[in-house]
Amino acid sequence: MAQQIAPVDQQLDYTVQAAPSALSNVSYFRVHSPTAASGQSVHLIASVTNQSALQNVNVTVLDANQNVLAARVLGNVTGATVVQADNIQPDTDYIICVSTVGTFNMTVDFTTKVVPFTLGSTGTASTQMATLTVLQSQDLYFVLSANSGNGTAVVMTIYDANGNVICVLTAAAGSSASTSVFLATGQYQVVMTTISMAAPSAPPMASAGISLGSPASGLGYTLSACTITDPIGAPIVNPTSNPTGSTPPPIGPTAPPIPGGPTVYWTADVPGAGSLWF
Repeated sequence: MAQQIAPVDQQLDYTVQAAPSALSNVSYFRVHSPTAASGQSVHLIASVTNQSALQNVNVTVLDANQNVLAARVLGNVTGATVVQADNIQPDTDYIICVSTVGTFNMTVDFTTKVVPFTLGSTGTASTQMATLTVLQSQDLYFVLSANSGNGTAVVMTIYDANGNVICVLTAAAGSSASTSVFLATGQYQVVMTTISMAAPSAPPMASAGISLGSPASGLGYTLSACTITDPIGAPIVNPTSNPTGSTPPPIGPTAPPIPGGPTVYWTADVPGAGSLWF
């Protein structure tokens, strides 16, 4: 019987529960993308959750000729991984490769929606810092990917204004990790460091600021973040607006936030020191 190809829609396209071969712990699944309107971008999202144990999950997307496609990691925690391959071809076969131990559930969805990561950073973690400004309280979601390396990892540590550790996210060389954290209105310090896997502690923070110490040779990283809840708190007002007949206030070195603009942003503490924050 000929396969019926439906257009892209809001429903999950594939779902399966499977157990890999005990010899290889690797499973392959062939899926077929839906049709799409001319000029419509379609993305493939594969989500895998291990059901039998908290085991690492690796997901790779390939085309029909078994060429590995570039895929963004949307989430990666122990026992679950979500990846997205952007701008795939409609009405085409793709192969999903899952590497994990034990029974797992997998869903594959073809969608026109894009996960809006609004914050990003790339560079070498040895050591990099940025000031994270949160104008309205919200949950932030972080995805950290580390380049390949030997026995090292990249650590993102978030400190509040009092030097307390709020969040620690570690990605071993050649892997990705994700987490979410609630951040109240205020300013935070985001520190990127390279560590030996034998020493996963957070970098120290001195009373006069963060002690950089003597970090090991830096490891390349990519950090993405987005807001996953509606911002909480009073809306931002523009302190530069002038009542009728008043004298405009002086302009300082930093422009105030624009009403209706971003409610969270970060800026490098030392611009051009080996990383880019945007």
